[in-house]
Amino acid sequence: KIHKPNDGRYGFGRNSGERYVLFKKFMPLAWSNGGDVLSTDGSRSVVDSKENLEALKFWLSLKPVSLTERQDQIDQAFKQERIGIIQSGAWLFKTLPTDAPKLEYGVCRMPRPDAPETVNRSFGGGEILVIFKNSPRREASLKLAAFLSRGDNALALCRVAKSVQPAAVGMENDDYYLANPGERAFAQQLATAVFPPNDPNWQEMENAVEGWVEKAMFDKVTAEEALEGADREIAAILAARTP
Repeated sequence: KIHKPNDGRYGFGRNSGERYVLFKKFMPLAWSNGGDVLSTDGSRSVVDSKENLEALKFWLSLKPVSLTERQDQIDQAFKQERIGIIQSGAWLFKTLPTDAPKLEYGVCRMPRPDAPETVNRSFGGGEILVIFKNSPRREASLKLAAFLSRGDNALALCRVAKSVQPAAVGMENDDYYLANPGERAFAQQLATAVFPPNDPNWQEMENAVEGWVEKAMFDKVTAEEALEGADREIAAILAARTP
C-alpha cells in the first residue's frame, strides 16, 4: 500500500553511498538475530554465521520496496511523505517540527525476529569524557565528569540537542521522556544497544562488513559470498597483529 515507485513513494529506505553508515543499519538486524562481528573474546571473526546470513538475506529482500540512497536523502524523503519506514537517528526530532510540522509518524525500537531468545538491538554510539592519565587534576576532573554525566544534567543537554540521550540508567522513566514517547523509544533502546569494542582495528573491520554488504545490495555477490568475503578480511586483520 505504501510502495508506489511510479509516484515517487517507497516502502523503506536503504542506506548506500556513504561510509560509516551502512554498517549501523545492517548490523542491528544481525545483532537482533543473535549474530555478531567478533567472538566474545574478540579473537576471531564470526561474521560468516547462520544468524548473520539470515539477517543479510532479509536486508536484501527489502530491495524491491526500497529507495536506496544516502541518509540525508532518505530523511528528506521521509519528511516529504515519500518513504513509509526508515532507520534514522534522534536528530530528526530537531528538524521535523519545522521541516514537516504536519507529518504524522511513530517511533519504535529496532525490529527483531519473533522468537523468545531474540533482543531488539541497535548500534550504540556516544560522546566520551576523557581524563589524561598523568593529569595533575585527576580527582577534580573525575568530579567534573561525574557532574556532567549525571542524569539531570545530561537531560538538560539532551532536551535541547534532541539528537542524544542520557547514558544514566533509568532516565527513560523521567517525566520528560514519559511525555515524549518518540524520544523515549531512543532512550529505551540504549539498554540493549551494541557499542563497538575498544579495538584499534575496529574501523577496518566495520569497513569490511560495510563494503561486502553493499556489494550484495547491488548484486555483485551473493549474500553467502558477502559474508565469506567480510570474514576473510577480518580474519586477515586479526592475523596480521598476532605475535
